[in-house]
Amino acid sequence: MSPNPSKVLRLFAETQDRLYHSETVRNALGQISKHTTDQKIIKTCQAIADILEISFDQVFKKHDVDQHFAAVKKLQNHIAWVNLKYKEVKECANTYNPKWINPLQQIMDVQLARLQQLISLLTVEPDICDVEGNLIRPS
Repeated sequence: MSPNPSKVLRLFAETQDRLYHSETVRNALGQISKHTTDQKIIKTCQAIADILEISFDQVFKKHDVDQHFAAVKKLQNHIAWVNLKYKEVKECANTYNPKWINPLQQIMDVQLARLQQLISLLTVEPDICDVEGNLIRPS
């Protein structure tokens, strides 16, 4: 067991840096909210923002399913990139004292699992709703 946890702590920090990199998540959430009025989708975006303690632009512009799915794909690719870095943490975690690793690992496991779960909820086609969020059904 290595007494110096600096390498694994740097990997944890790099994982978090990737998570917040270039405001990718903020921009994708904003893109989704600009192109849907589906309240389930907006609430899911807000839940993602709450986990990361960020805000995003929630001004609706026009319905555009293609923009919605492009943003969801961006989020999926981004979380996959974050998980690649986090995999490095998991691979070397056993070589360090658990007092340094376990608390951070528990937090990251929950955070990343919840984000993946929420992003998967965004993969459905959004309903078309009016400005009050009421579902508009074709006649």
